[in-house]
Amino acid sequence: MIQRLELTGPRNRIRSVACADIEGRGHAVASDDDGLVWVWDLTDGSKRHTLNVYSQPICAVACVEVDGRPHAVTGGSDRSVRLWDLTDGSDRAFFSGHIAEVGAVACTQIDGRAYAVSGGEDGRIFLWDLANETKHLLNGEYDYMGTESIACTMIDGRPHAVIGGRRMMQVWDLAAGSRRAKLSTPSKYTESVVCLEIDGRPHAVSVGNDGKGRMWNLATGFRRGELIGHDGPAHSVACAQIEGNQYAVTTGRDESVRLWDLRGKSQVALLMQAPRRTYHAAVVHGDDLLLASWSQIRVFTLDADWLGTLSE
Repeated sequence: MIQRLELTGPRNRIRSVACADIEGRGHAVASDDDGLVWVWDLTDGSKRHTLNVYSQPICAVACVEVDGRPHAVTGGSDRSVRLWDLTDGSDRAFFSGHIAEVGAVACTQIDGRAYAVSGGEDGRIFLWDLANETKHLLNGEYDYMGTESIACTMIDGRPHAVIGGRRMMQVWDLAAGSRRAKLSTPSKYTESVVCLEIDGRPHAVSVGNDGKGRMWNLATGFRRGELIGHDGPAHSVACAQIEGNQYAVTTGRDESVRLWDLRGKSQVALLMQAPRRTYHAAVVHGDDLLLASWSQIRVFTLDADWLGTLSE
């Protein structure tokens, strides 16, 4: 792969990475262990903002538009969820309700309004109305301990959240506030999950501490296959569409970055084997693949021209 940018600034570990368009330009948004949120312009790698959110680590970040403006939602070790305007860097809202570290956040739209979903070590799953600053506790029974990752998607035209945790994933209908399905997984922890459409059907791709990736048809709740290749725990998964085909990029503790054809459920390439460098977060924005390793983010080009070189 061709690296085109390196985003620097954090002094300690980057915990989470997301992307947003600000004033027509793509930006990377990352949270770190120093309680900071970093915002870089993906055109030239320049830093736009450093948001001083917490004095404790920020475990998760996601991006969403609220009232037509790009915002970041963060979840931290101090048990709070916060909303930030990415255009001017202002603090918009503070949400409380969790009683332990907030380890995952994701965003969606319900009836044209921006919402965030959060989860953490307390097992609680909250749905937040970001405009009205109100909350709804989804899992009142507290039967789901620990949330590692969350992704949002549409199933049958309705907004849903896929929530990965210990030994299982859950699918929640956010408009109804009800659980649609439990997806049992052999992984002790689901480290990362993303949602996408394959052949017009909603799917989730997850990776876990057993090193395997798994594909799920969310309409039926059936597991479609496994992605086997990492030697040790897998840390993150991101998905990209290249010339109409769906691919996944996974990273793992084995210091590798791997590319998978999701239709064929097969590994296309070992993109990188970086000694003493573990990429623990990955995200795709357009043709950019962002990989976070400790306190740096490297930006690579991921497009059809590059993909064609793999078969040469």
